[in-house]
Amino acid sequence: MDSDETKVVLAKKLHADKSLGIDDVCNTLRISRSTFYRYVRL
Repeated sequence: MDSDETKVVLAKKLHADKSLGIDDVCNTLRISRSTFYRYVRL
């Protein structure tokens, strides 16, 4: 699994955890909001 796939999986898990905001997830994974939304849609 490459790092992008790992980030996609992590983004989905962190997004499912409603205690974290989108900005927190983006900062943790070092991705932009647009990338976050693209990952969550996959």
